[in-house]
Amino acid sequence: MVDALRLSKEATSRFARTCSRFLLLFIVLIAGSLRLAWLGRPSLWYDEVVTLTLALQRGPRELLRLLPQLDATRAPLHPLLLQGWLSLFGSSDWTARSFSVLCGVLSVLAVYRIGCASFDRSTGLWAAWLCAISPLLIMYSQEARPYALLVLVTCLAWENLLSLRRSDSFWREVEFTACLVALGYIHPLGLLMDAMLAAGYLATGSAFQLSWRRWAAINLLAALGLAPWIGQYLNHSPENLPGRSLTGYMVGLMLLSGGSRWTTVAGILLITRGLFSRSSKTADEPSSPATLQLDSSVDLWLIVVWYVGPSVLIYIYSLVSQPIFSEPRYHQFVGPAFLLLVARGLTKLPLAPRLGLGFLATAIACWTSLGVLDEIPQVKADWRDAAAVIHRDDPDAPVIALADGPLPHGSTPQEYLAIFPLRYYLQPSARIIAVTAELKKLASDSRSAEPSMWYVVQTPEGIPAASVPKELAQRYKPTQVWQFPGLRLTHNRLRPSDAPDSQP
Repeated sequence: MVDALRLSKEATSRFARTCSRFLLLFIVLIAGSLRLAWLGRPSLWYDEVVTLTLALQRGPRELLRLLPQLDATRAPLHPLLLQGWLSLFGSSDWTARSFSVLCGVLSVLAVYRIGCASFDRSTGLWAAWLCAISPLLIMYSQEARPYALLVLVTCLAWENLLSLRRSDSFWREVEFTACLVALGYIHPLGLLMDAMLAAGYLATGSAFQLSWRRWAAINLLAALGLAPWIGQYLNHSPENLPGRSLTGYMVGLMLLSGGSRWTTVAGILLITRGLFSRSSKTADEPSSPATLQLDSSVDLWLIVVWYVGPSVLIYIYSLVSQPIFSEPRYHQFVGPAFLLLVARGLTKLPLAPRLGLGFLATAIACWTSLGVLDEIPQVKADWRDAAAVIHRDDPDAPVIALADGPLPHGSTPQEYLAIFPLRYYLQPSARIIAVTAELKKLASDSRSAEPSMWYVVQTPEGIPAASVPKELAQRYKPTQVWQFPGLRLTHNRLRPSDAPDSQP
């Protein structure tokens, strides 16, 4: 009888593991499909062009030489890895973004492993599913930028730290050290995550198998590994982003699940539910009802530190120095922690409410994901198609980029935010002119009049488009107009009365 029960339990356990593997495979396929959808449809935007310009240099030395001139973050690891990726698979827009897709899918697997190890298989599957369909995680897994890699390495770092609570493995220590160093080289914000990983250990050190001496040695090695590059982050001001709205910041932080205000409220409630466990009845009080009490799980509270800590540091820095908290991409690396906490709250519910809320969250997130993916080509300027028209119809005419914006670090006055991606897609011989003294001279000097020219005007949503200088409008007549997502392209010819051979 005992053997039969044991065999039955083993068969049930094997069946559960098999079902979990199939569910995980399904989740990974969905995660990959959503991240690959329309991957090459929008052209590269300014930051992606910066990354590709660096990655397409002849070697690592040239990349590192150009890095401080182009990229405000000055973080070298992502462009170096992308350089190797492009050398293997080609330098198309699709290929460049596919590296981030891979990082995004691997992040889903890492979240599953964390959920299973820290809680149970059900939490791991729910957390992986929520990460797979999270619109913002999808969006930043479709850009040739470092944020998907930052999310992946963050997940690996916390997975290793949490595993060191249960066993002191030498190779886990090596992986953890490598993650700490990598975080600092992927993005300056990775240093904040390093600080939170240290805070998590210091707050719960007695619960770890890792001794404080070995932990100190790991952090010393990580500091030595980061020391050669720290100066690159400190010798210039960080990117200054407007906005100091605490309400907007908190809402944006909660919306990492990609939903509306109602899903935000639901997420907060689920997280709150997950932070409490239901105590069992005691033998002395058989008739007393079970009560809720704060969950004392160390792993749970470490994940809370992961979720709250870095964003609080970003907010404090924004108050005392320069505001940087307003950009959702700067909070991506806490997104998996948020979704792990939501998944934990789901598994604390009875089966029927759990499935109902899970289905509702899936429907909302998938709908939002599809909306985000469909909207991306509409909100990012289509420089690639505009450049193709210029190549086809009049490649020798100068291109007037009518856009204003802050100059990137180390750029020349002609390389505005609009001109840099346009230059990337045009032939090297193309002549691109900004609204500068050179353009005014071109417009006023009849002897230097060009027979034709292109106007490229950015048309971002909600922002008035730049106007054509009146000197050009008076001398050149539009012959054809193309409207692309995010920009308007106009081909213009010199009016007959202004042609050089018609001048007295």
